[in-house]
Amino acid sequence: MVADREIDVVHVAGRNVDHVPIALAAAASGKHVVVEKPLAFTARESARIESEVSAAGLCGMTCFTYLGHGAVAAARELVAAGEIGPVVLVRGHYLQDWLALESDEDWRCDPDLNGPSKALADIGTHWFALLEHITGQEVVAVRAEMETPVRRAVIAARPGEPGGDDLAVVSLRLEGGAIASCVVSQLSHGHRNDILVEATGRSGSVSWSSEVPSELVTAARSGADRVRDVRVVDEDRPPLAALLENFYAAVTGAASPGWYPPLSLGVRAAAFVDASLRSASSREWVSLGP
Repeated sequence: MVADREIDVVHVAGRNVDHVPIALAAAASGKHVVVEKPLAFTARESARIESEVSAAGLCGMTCFTYLGHGAVAAARELVAAGEIGPVVLVRGHYLQDWLALESDEDWRCDPDLNGPSKALADIGTHWFALLEHITGQEVVAVRAEMETPVRRAVIAARPGEPGGDDLAVVSLRLEGGAIASCVVSQLSHGHRNDILVEATGRSGSVSWSSEVPSELVTAARSGADRVRDVRVVDEDRPPLAALLENFYAAVTGAASPGWYPPLSLGVRAAAFVDASLRSASSREWVSLGP
């Protein structure tokens, strides 16, 4: 595939263990790349993809699909305009139940194929990307608790070895001084794909949920009055299609291609997972660099 001159872009959507060799082979052959998250097992490996693609003068995108929702973009614009005041708190979750049972099996349950983190790397990185995108601020430190309560066959065969988290609770500090909290779980019965991000500022709050992805909810209190507004943000195409349209515009050299999640965001997300793993082990706050 990478040797085919008729192919301009390679989408890397396989198992995590395959991301680095496929992406590097594509870049070496002059192909632009779209890579699923997490980009790689570690931030160092993820940065290698970004570096090789950039050095070759190619375009690269990380598949943070939810950033393509119009309501998410509207939330970012609202925060940037100061509509809720300085952000002081962000809370939320990403809950699924597809690995709630001991009999639930998938390649993601095998650390050799998936990497050292499962739930946080798989879905927690989505929440991390939403957090930084909506607030416009970078996370500077994390404090994480990560657990693996379900002992599947692939893990039971490796006594004493880490098997990847099923759930995590992460506290975060943002560069502007705000604090954040997120619950990540793939064991939460009744939640198929439930994301919530709520940013609270000094004068109001804004929230977005994947359960009603076209809605943006704002709230504020003035004296005894509480005002809650639900704004519907129409989308003319699915979120991933919207991001890919911008990416392909960049590939073809359009003057104003529009925004898409760059590989650098995938590197930051991998650094977030690395820091969370260190924090869960040390039970201390771990810094996250720029």
